[in-house]
Amino acid sequence: MLKTINVGVIGLGVGMIHAETIYKNPTCKLVAVCDRDKKKLDLAKKKFRGIKFFENSDEIFKNKSIKMVIIASYDNFHADHILKAIKNKKHFFVEKPFCLNFKEFKKINKTLQINKNIKFSSNLILRNSPHFHKIKKTLNLKYNNNIYYIEGEYNYGRIYKLLDWWGGKIPFYSVTLGGGIHILDLILNIVNDKVIKVNAVGNNLNTKKSRFKYNDCVTAIIVFKSGLHVKLLSNFSTVENHNHYLKIFCKNINLQYNKNMTKTYTKNKVSLFNKKYSNKQKSLILNSFINSLVKKNKKPLITQTQILNLMNISLFIEKSLETKKWQKIIN
Repeated sequence: MLKTINVGVIGLGVGMIHAETIYKNPTCKLVAVCDRDKKKLDLAKKKFRGIKFFENSDEIFKNKSIKMVIIASYDNFHADHILKAIKNKKHFFVEKPFCLNFKEFKKINKTLQINKNIKFSSNLILRNSPHFHKIKKTLNLKYNNNIYYIEGEYNYGRIYKLLDWWGGKIPFYSVTLGGGIHILDLILNIVNDKVIKVNAVGNNLNTKKSRFKYNDCVTAIIVFKSGLHVKLLSNFSTVENHNHYLKIFCKNINLQYNKNMTKTYTKNKVSLFNKKYSNKQKSLILNSFINSLVKKNKKPLITQTQILNLMNISLFIEKSLETKKWQKIIN
């Protein structure tokens, strides 16, 4: 195992937050950051001392001292940057989504099979939420196998970003891969069962006259082997504030999470859990991956198997949108 690890960051949107996390972590060293926007690089120069600043991401991949790369570039660059990281023998931590289509996914999978020493994780930011831990602990006590229906929503609440931001400028943007995937990740880690098929519908009724040409609202139905079914909504055009919603129905208990409040309903009682998700807790997603690289027997909060399974199911949701048919999940 490594004692410390040198890290490079590509993309200084959310990547700026990752760079700050790395800068504070004593088990790693921020070596370089990269962004094509000179204004973002100038801001980074004020924050970080003694590192290198690049406009071309290839400088990060060519730097042999860098052993781990954080990929926070636009979604359409993720697959290319992942493949370059693997080619240059660098571990990587990538913003969701891992990639945008099955062609990219299969190529990455094949390359990872040849380079099994490369470790990776992804910034599925809701996974360390205290509400997710509360829900999972409650269900694991005795209810997990009795879940019969789940509703999950990712309500983006920032429609202006769809209209004016990079998501509307790249060749393809998916609201499921870019947002709903967070809720799907939570559901897959609550339910101890396999997904067997998915179906999805979408529209862009709120943005069809804008330059954003993709679905801004997608509803997916996800069916598990047990018969449990899930409704997953990725709603990017809502005017309400950004929020996540999760409702879980079991035989003798219901759980509902929304806006930093979890309600647990039983036959004669309603209990409340109210706790904010701090930035320190969010940074543990990245720090846990770094710890898994530098410390023996440490495991990351999000495993490689979980990421690949999540991406596979998410891409079948996209395929269902394209074909307008149910899709059987093939691993």
